Amino acid sequence: MSESESESHDGDTDTPRPAPRQLSTDVEDFQSFDVNLVAGAERAATYHQLHTLLANEVGQDDGSPRSRAAFTAAALTSMFLREEDPNQPFGPMFVFNTGRSAALSDFRDSREVVRYLADTATHPLLKARCADMYWLFDRSKGVYAQIAIRSYLSAVHRVGDLELDLGFAADQGRLHPDVKKYITRALQVAKGLRRQKPDLTALHALCRSLFDEAVIRKEAHAVLSYGRLCLQHEVIVPGDLALALEEFIVEADPSASFHFRVETWRLAASCHHHAGNQADRYRCQAEAAEELARHALKGASSAMVSASFLMDAVRQLQGVPGKRERRAQLKEKLLQVQSSASEEMSTFSHEIDLREIIEDTNSRFSDHTLFDQLMAFAVLDFSPALDELEEKARETIKQYPLSSLFPAVIMDRDGKVIERAAGGLSMGEVSESAITHKIEQNESLRRHLVVSGRIEAARRVIASSHVVEGEKLVHLFRQSFFVPPELAHTFSQGVARFFQGDFTSALYILTPLLEAGVKHVLKQRGVDVSSFDNAAETQEDKNIGSLFSSMRDDIENALTPAIAANIERVFLSKFGPYIRHSIAHGLLGDGDPFGSDGIYACYLLIHLSLMPLYRHKNELRNIVGQYLNM
Repeated sequence: MSESESESHDGDTDTPRPAPRQLSTDVEDFQSFDVNLVAGAERAATYHQLHTLLANEVGQDDGSPRSRAAFTAAALTSMFLREEDPNQPFGPMFVFNTGRSAALSDFRDSREVVRYLADTATHPLLKARCADMYWLFDRSKGVYAQIAIRSYLSAVHRVGDLELDLGFAADQGRLHPDVKKYITRALQVAKGLRRQKPDLTALHALCRSLFDEAVIRKEAHAVLSYGRLCLQHEVIVPGDLALALEEFIVEADPSASFHFRVETWRLAASCHHHAGNQADRYRCQAEAAEELARHALKGASSAMVSASFLMDAVRQLQGVPGKRERRAQLKEKLLQVQSSASEEMSTFSHEIDLREIIEDTNSRFSDHTLFDQLMAFAVLDFSPALDELEEKARETIKQYPLSSLFPAVIMDRDGKVIERAAGGLSMGEVSESAITHKIEQNESLRRHLVVSGRIEAARRVIASSHVVEGEKLVHLFRQSFFVPPELAHTFSQGVARFFQGDFTSALYILTPLLEAGVKHVLKQRGVDVSSFDNAAETQEDKNIGSLFSSMRDDIENALTPAIAANIERVFLSKFGPYIRHSIAHGLLGDGDPFGSDGIYACYLLIHLSLMPLYRHKNELRNIVGQYLNM
């Protein structure tokens, strides 16, 4: 791809929805609407203010040139400036299920209009936006990148000179958050110029002056923001920046937010690292850890919050020389605090009437032979397709955003954090960990309904109608492609225990056989499930975790992607019941095998063993039916 081509800076690849009104593609439209004459616009200091004034000029969509021009100008200033994403800096302000506001890709056919406004606009923010966009559309137009940089700088200077009015936020002056966005974007554009390197003297001087102003005004948030910016773009020598940050935090008000103190120490540590001062880096890391520990032990309002901060403190001391003993002390305190976290948790319940489902299951399983009941039992539930689960999770998050808005942590029974899920929404996008977490929440409810309404009802009918013994079942499970022949008797004993209601024995017998079954299936397909140690010249079989991480495609080809994903959710994922790990390390409580997840885990293994035999049930009835029905 040449420099003159766009590099996917659209920012809305997942939402190819058309703009609600037609944008202007003809510069002649702006002969009917002069953006430089909009009342009050010359004083606007933010894109929000500018957009509001331009939007007031938009009348009804009558198809006239003025209507198109006014709407286009308003749309240009409506986009959100994403300073954290230099490659896709302009995104829609709003994204809904039914549509979105304007995005960069909407203006591809209007690029000549964008260039015209970059050339003729007098307001620095509008000029900067249009020049920046035109450069993104055509990277060979470095002159427009230069125009954008100068216009962003002009906007900052005019805010400082009070020529642009921040309205109710005027007291913030040049330390207003939007001003920092202008500086950041100017630095990003300058960095993106490949051939025509701009003179960065004025830009760096302005950024340095804003950092100094934040220090003088004791604006902690601005100090952090501009400190990070100065480090990232090498505006200030890292060693000098580190000393300035340390001096600032030492002189800061002791009652200042501990979050600010921690982040400032961390930033100072990063500066020392870039300067090559490792001893000072470790010292600042230790200071950050102590801030976290002090707040966890004195200022935190709950055990879970304290545990979170102590965990951060322990992690902060990782690799710091001379802090092993202190780290051990904090870990010991962390375990003490985590033991109290469970007391702060509560449960909630919701009644669901399953009588019709249970009655239907009872009628389907009554008055049948054991063989026919087992075949029907094997197909009571099927693994949902992963794409359907993901689609449902995304819809749930978007329909109820507050349910997944905040990050979540997954804890074990001792209160230790074993997994984390990010917040559900970020600029209209759903994080992958939030999707995984939501899928598991939905699947947990589905498993409970299937177990309560189908599996348990069917199991009771089978157990009350027949004597289910391992000696009988072994004749059936020997026919299964999932069960290794040498383990058919063990597998049958586990299944018999399940139907007898001894879920503890069933779960502890069947769970370890999952790995054996998966390996047996792969071996039958000619897949090597072993690993070779070149140094020791030895071989050993991979465990099931390694199989799923390194041979996922082979497993999906053998079992289908839906079944592979279901196995992972139930047995292997920390977002789920995590049954295999819990069984292997003795982490299940006495009641866990009798819960929905424990019962479903047993059912899933029975399903894997018998489901492939269902299509051959007529032939199998003649082969094994006589043994089962004795």
